[in-house]
Amino acid sequence: MYFQDPKRYLGTNVVVTYRDRFGHLHTTSLYVREITYVPIYGGCLVGDLDNIWLDGVTVISPIS
Repeated sequence: MYFQDPKRYLGTNVVVTYRDRFGHLHTTSLYVREITYVPIYGGCLVGDLDNIWLDGVTVISPIS
């Protein structure tokens, strides 16, 4: 996922499906506080409970 794509989810609760570094699929819900960019590692979703790297994200869905 690109850095600009998840900006519309700032300040909302979302369900994120992503792959970890071993290729295992995980699904978690979090409140998106910030989206940052680290030059060596890329974009990152900063949530209330977890930080998720954008290169592993497959799906982001808002919770209604």
